[in-house]
Amino acid sequence: MPTATRRLLVGLLAAASTLLLAACGTAAGTTPRPPATAAAAPSGAAAVAGTVWVANEGDGTLTAIDAATGEVVTTVSGIPAPHNVQASPDGATVWAVSGPNRAVAVLDAGTFELLGTAPTGAGPAHVVLSPDGADVYVTNAGEDTVTRYDTAGPTATGTVPLGGGPHGLRLDADGTVLVVAGTAAGTIDVVDPLTFTRTATIPVGASPVQVAVSADGGVAYVSLAGRSAVVEVDLTAQVVLRTVTVPSPPVQLYLTPDGSRLLSADQGTADAPGSTVSVIDTATMAVADTIRTGSGPHGVVVDPSGTVAWVTHLYDDTVAVLDLTTATVTATVDVGNLPNGISYTPRVASRPATAPSLTVPDYGFGAGSDHDDDGHAHPAAATDPDAPAAGFPASPGGHGHADGEDDHGSPGHDDHAATGSTGAGHDDGHGSPAGPAPERPLVAVLATFVGVNGAVLVAAAALRRRDRARPRHRPRAGATPSPA
Repeated sequence: MPTATRRLLVGLLAAASTLLLAACGTAAGTTPRPPATAAAAPSGAAAVAGTVWVANEGDGTLTAIDAATGEVVTTVSGIPAPHNVQASPDGATVWAVSGPNRAVAVLDAGTFELLGTAPTGAGPAHVVLSPDGADVYVTNAGEDTVTRYDTAGPTATGTVPLGGGPHGLRLDADGTVLVVAGTAAGTIDVVDPLTFTRTATIPVGASPVQVAVSADGGVAYVSLAGRSAVVEVDLTAQVVLRTVTVPSPPVQLYLTPDGSRLLSADQGTADAPGSTVSVIDTATMAVADTIRTGSGPHGVVVDPSGTVAWVTHLYDDTVAVLDLTTATVTATVDVGNLPNGISYTPRVASRPATAPSLTVPDYGFGAGSDHDDDGHAHPAAATDPDAPAAGFPASPGGHGHADGEDDHGSPGHDDHAATGSTGAGHDDGHGSPAGPAPERPLVAVLATFVGVNGAVLVAAAALRRRDRARPRHRPRAGATPSPA
């Protein structure tokens, strides 16, 4: 989308951003990026077979990328505002959430046909599958819950109340622990998937967006957009252990399979977009490498070998391929508008004869998007004395980051639990069971937010139609394909 159009959208999005915190950003930035090389095959360690799935929230599509060649296999349309996408552990299916339609949808990864849908709560944010592929979990940011589904349906099998603004979530390696980031509450919630009850709530700091869990199940890692940091949390003692600072407010995290490195997508804000992926040494909880990528790194995923990663760039509509052995960008792929979640599967997708188009039911009955129109606004977190003011104002209530809990850090996970890379969480029963989430006066706010989002979505659609004939990317004069 041209810069002028994006600037206009920034103004439209400002109204929505005043209602919910833009923890994942709401507008385009101008940070320089490596030029797009959609047809360029990744080189060296980046030659990994499989498929990378990308959720393009701005234009309601999913992009499938051939991991070995870097070419777009197909673009699946018809899933309104998909904020998050997840390939199943066996790679046979792909799951996505639709904010405006309040739906979770599953499609066949081979035929790209819609296999089923189910209603979610208000503001569906992230979706993950259990390691055995039997269950699916969706966070409902608009009503502070997480819902479990039987993948055979999909059919809802239970809902658990959580802290404010549940967003990113992760299961441990054997599926016995679920950890959820509560963006508005400034906490993480621990859920026992077997009994499907909340067992602990742990304060972590300002605007936690995503979590990750260590292989031994004792530690979680949390991105704090409110203070440009990643924290390490002891799930048994229920305390923050260490903190590492990253260049810009982080969003998604992903742990390498051996647990030695944690990747942080440092998205930044609308006013100050980030352009780096921080590679954190989990033993020292220090940044070992900083890889310069595109504008607004948001989602990140690592292949099972731990040598290749892919990151979405929210503000320039691309995906970068990272060689983790050299800490460099080896290719950049053009995708859809406002790419968010990303997932990898070793299963190779075949190019269809025609571009697939799905029809996802509107379970919200025209209520509009509960998530921000571009999927990057999340409820504000509790006040943190160390949190930067720009871009991350705090909201009343919630749990702050306790004094003395600012010397921490360690491994983590992403937005998608790909086979072999889900990490691990603690066992169930860490601390006394948490009580029900405190009531918050959100009805009026959410009602107004839905109305604003409806207007923004209509305006955005008109602007996209106006600019459809214009090129979205203009390589800089004299730019070379080598990464910065």
